[in-house]
Amino acid sequence: MLNLFNRDKNLSMLDDANATTTFEFTQSPVECYKLRFVAIYCILLLTLSVSFNSMLVIVFVKYKELRTPLNTFIIAITVCNLCSSCVELPFVITSNLNCGWTFGKSGCILSGFIMYFSGCASIYLMVAISIERFYILYKPLSIREMNSQVSVFAILFCLLNGLLWALFPIFGW
Repeated sequence: MLNLFNRDKNLSMLDDANATTTFEFTQSPVECYKLRFVAIYCILLLTLSVSFNSMLVIVFVKYKELRTPLNTFIIAITVCNLCSSCVELPFVITSNLNCGWTFGKSGCILSGFIMYFSGCASIYLMVAISIERFYILYKPLSIREMNSQVSVFAILFCLLNGLLWALFPIFGW
């Protein structure tokens, strides 16, 4: 118990000393072996995410009959998840393996922006998919046939809306 108290006291003194400096390297208060376990889990997650999302994109590219306007939402969410996995998870893995944040303030801002944008865009794309599925189930005979222009417009609207909400924290809101 005394060791834990001294560790917290040392961390608070370290925080006071580094309050005016840039955060080049921020040591985590969590033990390193726990962070390395999380890093191993994230490596597994990265491997599975990249492989499965890549397979799905390859299937949509290879078979043109699957490229319907309704499936473009699925393609968009797959590409969004693939890009966010390839860009964001290396930040998480590297930081957990080093037992602290190693990318500085700009890396922190970039990492937060990428995660927030991909999260918001994925949520808005899932909302668009659910609205489309609702109208198919609720009024199957009265719904107009969705064309590719409408689906591309809806996807762009979802991505721009996610970008808008991800940019607000960068500008201080």
